[in-house]
Amino acid sequence: MDPDTETTSSLPDTTCTAVESVDEIAPDAWDAVTAEASFFACHRWQRFLEERLTASVRYLLWHDGDGRLVAALPTYAGGPDVMPRPFTLTHVIHAEAGVPAGLSVLGGSAYGYQNDGLLIRPDVPSRERAALARAMVGEFRSLARSLGADHTAFLCVPRARLDELTAAGYGHPSAGLLSTVATLELSSPTFDGYLRSLSAHRRTEVGRERRIFRDSGLSWGPADVPGDFDEIARLIVATYEHHGYPPIDPAVIHGNLEAQARLFGEDTLVLVCRDEGRLVGAVSGFVHGSQWIVPWLGLDYEVARKTALYFNLGYYLPIEQAARRGGSRIDFGVNALHAKVLRGMDIEPKWALVEPSAGGEAGWSQAVRTHNRHALEEFRAANGERPAALLDAKWTDLAPR
Repeated sequence: MDPDTETTSSLPDTTCTAVESVDEIAPDAWDAVTAEASFFACHRWQRFLEERLTASVRYLLWHDGDGRLVAALPTYAGGPDVMPRPFTLTHVIHAEAGVPAGLSVLGGSAYGYQNDGLLIRPDVPSRERAALARAMVGEFRSLARSLGADHTAFLCVPRARLDELTAAGYGHPSAGLLSTVATLELSSPTFDGYLRSLSAHRRTEVGRERRIFRDSGLSWGPADVPGDFDEIARLIVATYEHHGYPPIDPAVIHGNLEAQARLFGEDTLVLVCRDEGRLVGAVSGFVHGSQWIVPWLGLDYEVARKTALYFNLGYYLPIEQAARRGGSRIDFGVNALHAKVLRGMDIEPKWALVEPSAGGEAGWSQAVRTHNRHALEEFRAANGERPAALLDAKWTDLAPR
């Protein structure tokens, strides 16, 4: 479907259009559609993606008879070379032939570990919502066919969205485990309230780690924006390498930080730690209403080993700040889940729902089963039995083991 070409969906009195920039959509209208969605669906995040991605972006929009925006679906088209890691189909087994190399079209999000899938205004009645979801899936498939896509996918989908997509008829019946995110629900506006949610043993350990940090002489506070960005980028790159990730250009991290500061303003979150003025740690993320997102951490590990810097900058300082500023939920990203679960966090699996091309459907269920088995084995080896038990409890029947 070409941009700005209007077609009639299967839902009465609803029309579908397409635009190629979120700036063509009024922020108020977009916010009304995404009112109950995650940070990774907000208007500013879409602008951030448009700036940082080379994939072809297109927004499918549904308006009712009064011209009100009632639903939206961001889409991203491209090959593996233009999709950002790790959210590419190279991390999802594609039938028996191996990793796909052709054009893919992603729905909902191409970057960010929460995909809200089909974005529909919260006040749309449930029966109309179901019909609208089916219409959205149909238009998504039509777009992919018009582009000559080899496969489509919704990646990093939480369970509720997985159920909605499958009810709308999207995807092969098998879902693959893609990532697992740590989250913390805050029921108190104080750090002491957070501590009371932990066991007595863990409270003692947290107190010890906070004393080590307090006695270390390190100072912390908001970053100097943009003066600290070079050093922050260096620390984040070093941390990626420390954990065995592929090399990344510091200029990419620097560009992300600049875009983050420009587009999110006071809702960006960058805290740093210094040792006699030298930057030794940084944590970067966003504030979205009462939700805090803290996915990026950079450390000088020589300093961190002596000062409990990782636990304090990575967890305790963001918890303290979020509680003080009215935060109710913190997303802490996808790594080090064992340490996070021990500190009171829950984990939420994120799923990959894919529609392979007609030639790739044979063997898909077995390929996904193999993928999920390996993913579970790696998860247990990296995180231990307690996080694995939490993951098992949230496994879905749609994901064969």
